[in-house]
Amino acid sequence: MILYLLKYFLEICFLGVLPASVKRHIQLKKFIKIFEYAKTNSVFYKKIYEEAGVFDLRIKSFKDVKKIPVIDKEMMISSGYESVLTTRIYKDLIIRATSGSTGKPFETYLTRQEYFTSYIRTFLALKNFNPFRKFVLIGVSQQKEEIEQKSFLGFLKKYLSLFRRETIFIDESPSQIVQKLDRKILVLSTTPSVMKILCSELSKQGRVLNIKYLVLFGETLFDDDKECFRHYFNSKIINVYGCMELPSLSWTKPDGKYFHYLPNTALIEYCNLSKDEGKLSGQIVLTNFVNKTMPFIRYNLKDMVNLDDRVLNSADKIGPVTGRIQDIIEISDEIKIHRLQLWSIFKDLTECDQYRLLQKKNGDLVFQIKLTQLHKTDSSDVKNKIQSRWKKSFHDVPLIIEIVEKIELNPGTGKYKNIEVEK
Repeated sequence: MILYLLKYFLEICFLGVLPASVKRHIQLKKFIKIFEYAKTNSVFYKKIYEEAGVFDLRIKSFKDVKKIPVIDKEMMISSGYESVLTTRIYKDLIIRATSGSTGKPFETYLTRQEYFTSYIRTFLALKNFNPFRKFVLIGVSQQKEEIEQKSFLGFLKKYLSLFRRETIFIDESPSQIVQKLDRKILVLSTTPSVMKILCSELSKQGRVLNIKYLVLFGETLFDDDKECFRHYFNSKIINVYGCMELPSLSWTKPDGKYFHYLPNTALIEYCNLSKDEGKLSGQIVLTNFVNKTMPFIRYNLKDMVNLDDRVLNSADKIGPVTGRIQDIIEISDEIKIHRLQLWSIFKDLTECDQYRLLQKKNGDLVFQIKLTQLHKTDSSDVKNKIQSRWKKSFHDVPLIIEIVEKIELNPGTGKYKNIEVEK
């Protein structure tokens, strides 16, 4: 694994000094390689390409790439995981579930060496990162820690004190979290929603903190939020855009606008282009060069991105991403509910395809769930399970559970909110 990751890193360094035309040529070669591998080893891709008449296509240019069908998550789910994979499912594969922001969550599969490439991308986002100093994460990291313990990274952390992570769990109150952050911290990583709650707490206390870098992920970051975060944390902001299909896909420079991705890792294209008030936007289409276990080839992430000539003519840039917008529900000064917190409580709620926490105009909290076909007959048990978990986290806060046939997607973004405040 170490040799694989070292080769991956050295390739990144080599590509960094090459002109855009050479990067595009390398991307084309890597696309051909993953295309040939997937159609030979994956039942799903073999069928898709045969039906589209491109199974025997000889790719010589990016015009040929455009002939290959765009796929999405729904197509993979309906076909079944085992048909998509290029190998049998075995115990050492890492399985991670997507957030489900386009509907039903689904599982992604990859090997350990494929998984750990995301760590290299994360550390590349922080060029001045000191690996001997802990970075602080506000969130949940149990799965990461379990994987790391049985790897070379676990060895480096245990015996050389490198790449250590301190986790502040998101079920703590804003005042408790602020107290833990009141010290010298080089890097703090979390979501914009969490940061907004902490800024509100600091405003209430009339205080500011000093943290060198904020690394934010998972949600759309707006300009007014950036200014607020800079004011209360005196930080440079690095915005990370990724997905479970390719974690840590890209990142901005400190306080930058454009996302940068690695040409040896992915090819980014755009589909369903549209103009609004003269501004061009489109949905991101991803080809993942790293994951051969579960290939994602011309895969529509359904995230909207702002496009301009600088982005469209680039081999390594993505414009500002829109649509990953989540509300925050405020119950009291001490109880504020955000997406990451809700996910940590219900991430393994396998009895439902979709769920949403909705705060009605009258203040009622309604937990809407779309049950799986298998669990439609035992809805009472599912409701009891949800209430039990809710009470452990929010005690006396009343919750109404409502079973629905469908949770509608937001027409502007093509996604739905796991947390929403009724307007």
